[in-house]
Amino acid sequence: NGAGQISGLSNLTNGVTNQCLTVTALTPTLTKAFSPTSISIGGTSTLTFTVSNPALNPAQTVSFTDTLPAGLLVASSPSVTNSCTGGTVTALGTSIVVAGTQVGAGTATPTTCTITVNITTSLTPTVGACPGTAANTNGAGQISGLSNLTNGVTNQCLTVTALTPTLTKAFSPTSISI
Repeated sequence: NGAGQISGLSNLTNGVTNQCLTVTALTPTLTKAFSPTSISIGGTSTLTFTVSNPALNPAQTVSFTDTLPAGLLVASSPSVTNSCTGGTVTALGTSIVVAGTQVGAGTATPTTCTITVNITTSLTPTVGACPGTAANTNGAGQISGLSNLTNGVTNQCLTVTALTPTLTKAFSPTSISI
């Protein structure tokens, strides 16, 4: 936009120089969370990915990969759900790959969709409470292959507690003579 767009000057010198306005497209943001945030070895937690498309932004197609930290893996029954539109979600081993799924157009408020996958522990996970257990922390560093997404992930830690044996006792027979 420059001097050529100025007209109707009266008693003014046109000193306008070319001006440029850069318009940056808005991109959806990715976050994730465990629920519950604490399980026993071999237990199951649901990992939820939330894709949020800014207000007034057109529908967006997104992709990403989450590589779980050592000791955590996709459950044998991952029960994948995807409230986004289309695309594929592949959850196997220590990897969750979301490809070509679409978050709806933002209206007056942001639009969100979610993808959920059941997560469990390996047979030898790092046992410990959060936030001190780095091995069970699934954060921004585990996200790769971002396509049309801003990585808004914060560290999410899954507390893993050890299984402990249970001791019981009983008399048999329950009655005896003296």
